[in-house]
Amino acid sequence: MKKNNTLSTKEIIQKRDLLTCAAINLKKEFFGIDSVIDQIIESISSWYLFPHMQKRPVVINLWGMTGVGKSDLLQRLVQLLHLSDKFYDFDMSEIAEGRANLNTEFSIAYKAISNNPVILAFDEFQLARTIDEEANEKDQGKSRIVWDLMDTGIYKFIDYSNHIDYLYEFMQKAVFLVRNGVKVRNGIVVQGLSLFKAEFNSDDISKAERKRNFLRRRNFFRKPKALQSNWEENDTNYFIDNELLDTIFDLYNDKINRIAALREYVMQFDEKETLDFIKKVIRHALCPKVVDLSKSLIFIVGNLDEAYKMAGDFNPDIDADSFYQETLKIGVPEVKTALKKRFRKEQISRLGNTHIIYPSLNQEAFRKIIHKELQTIQNQFKTTFNIELQFHESVIELIYQEGVFPTQGTRPVLSTINQLIRSKIGFLVAEKAEKNDLKTDKIHWQFYQNKFGVDFIFQNQVQYKLELKLNLALSERRKNKKDDLQSLVAVHESGHAIISSLLLNYIPEKIVSITTNNDFLGFTYTQYNHKIYIKDEMISWIALYLGGIAAEEVVFGENKISSGAEDDINKATDFAARMIKNAGMYKLPIDVNVQNINTNNSFFDLQGEYNQQLEKLIQQGKQKAIGVLLDNIELLIAMANYLSDNTRMDKSLIKEFIEKYARGNICSSKTSYRELLLQKFTEMKDEKQLNQSFVEHLSLNKNKLS
Repeated sequence: MKKNNTLSTKEIIQKRDLLTCAAINLKKEFFGIDSVIDQIIESISSWYLFPHMQKRPVVINLWGMTGVGKSDLLQRLVQLLHLSDKFYDFDMSEIAEGRANLNTEFSIAYKAISNNPVILAFDEFQLARTIDEEANEKDQGKSRIVWDLMDTGIYKFIDYSNHIDYLYEFMQKAVFLVRNGVKVRNGIVVQGLSLFKAEFNSDDISKAERKRNFLRRRNFFRKPKALQSNWEENDTNYFIDNELLDTIFDLYNDKINRIAALREYVMQFDEKETLDFIKKVIRHALCPKVVDLSKSLIFIVGNLDEAYKMAGDFNPDIDADSFYQETLKIGVPEVKTALKKRFRKEQISRLGNTHIIYPSLNQEAFRKIIHKELQTIQNQFKTTFNIELQFHESVIELIYQEGVFPTQGTRPVLSTINQLIRSKIGFLVAEKAEKNDLKTDKIHWQFYQNKFGVDFIFQNQVQYKLELKLNLALSERRKNKKDDLQSLVAVHESGHAIISSLLLNYIPEKIVSITTNNDFLGFTYTQYNHKIYIKDEMISWIALYLGGIAAEEVVFGENKISSGAEDDINKATDFAARMIKNAGMYKLPIDVNVQNINTNNSFFDLQGEYNQQLEKLIQQGKQKAIGVLLDNIELLIAMANYLSDNTRMDKSLIKEFIEKYARGNICSSKTSYRELLLQKFTEMKDEKQLNQSFVEHLSLNKNKLS
């Protein structure tokens, strides 16, 4: 009977309401990704309501940094939609490393999933790359099924098993037995019984008979123990015994779906008909099986560091909100560009255009995660001990400061909660147990001076106080040193911040003079929204890179500059070289390169002219930085002084210092190509160099500036 896939209006409304409720619940459990949840719900709605109307799978890509809830959200979504029994997830890292096989996985499940609206999730998909780091194609045999599924939803496979080997072995022996007189009627051996028993039950014959057995001389394998019948308990000598019948059924049950019917069928055969049937079963088992997943929902889940360029920055001192704002700028074009480094163009096309991009978690999301996890601990403690746990806001702030690495998501936070809170609970319970008369209905935690203060309270009266010392790795590193090194860093970073603010109109988000990272003594974090560089701004950008070492020279003198500007110097040199050697910002728009076999189509600076210009640009950039800092020496000293005594300045405070102390060289405008174009248009129109009909149809003539 044809299955009726039509939904009633009532069922559609019920499923729509379930989707809505799922979205609400997901937003209560996963923080900072409300937009992502809305996009996922919208993307699956058509499949969820009308899966049987699909002609090919719905493919949804989820990209984000680690720990933002991609996999967990999917698991929870299928639970809320009551689809757990239709959800199949695969770890592509196991596939890539050979610890799992997609062909095997699908061969096991194909009867349950074929032609059914199931959900497939392929996690860690970035590891299924088909292009390596050197842009060479890799063998994609391990993941080929996935690409076929995304294209049409149809794939073929051969479900090869040991059962085929067993059946083929039996057929080879049976052919020789039949040739030498074994006869079968209605599935029972009626002639050549001793020969048949000699081959398939060697315990029933003598050694002499075994030696005379011509099949043994042909070196055929004996029937496996699992397929041997116990002839002593069974007087009927079936040509196909029960064990072999089970083997045939495993290979042929999509044709005959009841073993009783199969037994009845083979009991009609003579020896020739039996052999023909077994050959037919083997051919059928070796035929590719077609799996139709055209009505499936496919999730591609992965971390795409090529798009999330900040993913490799493990600095916990950079504000989570700054990272969050950066990740909001990532769109589908950036994702597809990143995918080109891992997959072929036609494969990227198969991924489609539904790319849902997770932002990093912002500060609010991290704090909600901390609150939720602490609430879980409170509920568990209340249920187990009937005591209320209370956490002061200082505890939450400590967990945030110690646990949040903005690019690493929730895992470091949960680990920190386990280390700082869960690990102490047993100690508190033991402490209370030792004092038998200590009545407690509340335990209040707060943090101060690198330790927990814990109050045991009964009826709002403190009964006992306890202090727990803490080993706080990050807090110790963030501790204000007020030493020579901090003062040097303060001057250096103030130089960068002043040049950025006054020459380029980019006020930093944060300046830090003490960091937790030993590789960086301090840093200035600025969100540059810059896509192209203008020639007359080139020196200002070089000045920015050299602003730190220039500030050191201005404050401490030329002989007191430090080696801390190594990375800045590399960036300044690289930038200046690219501008004049590759971006056409010197004499000619020409590509300059070093002469070798791979650069035959480049220009070679044999006279060293471009290198001389590079040296000149670096000198000009440094002098410009020194000039700006000397003109604004009060601002430099004020900022450096503050950062010598304090570990950081945020944007509002930086702006306040600039407004109070800045004296000159403030860049009040940027290049506006729109304005320059309008100016040129106006000049030519006034000089009557433009055709009148042409002028009337130009939007510029109507002074439409966007």
